[in-house]
Amino acid sequence: MFGSYHLDKLYTGVTFLLTGLFLALVMLKLRVRFMGRFYFTFGLLLVPFFIVNGILTGAVTEEPVVWYNNAENIGIRIFTIPLEDAVYGLLMILMPITIWEKAEESTRFR
Repeated sequence: MFGSYHLDKLYTGVTFLLTGLFLALVMLKLRVRFMGRFYFTFGLLLVPFFIVNGILTGAVTEEPVVWYNNAENIGIRIFTIPLEDAVYGLLMILMPITIWEKAEESTRFR
């Protein structure tokens, strides 16, 4: 568990732990069937994510609009974007889709 190894860095620890736990729940307990489509779509969503987040973190501006405290993350960046942002984005997109799909599934069989 990468997140538990980096609990001293709050953003990294919380992001990776919650994402790992939610992915484990989705894959092992809920056994959803949309994960292949989700990963494909998430890959497509990363394109505008990197454009917008790159602008906000100073890739094309002299000063970033959003500043990250490197004491709270592992310091690995994709261009100017902390790696944790992409993992956090995965969690924030996967959670509502999973809830929606499971709610729809439960009402379909009534």
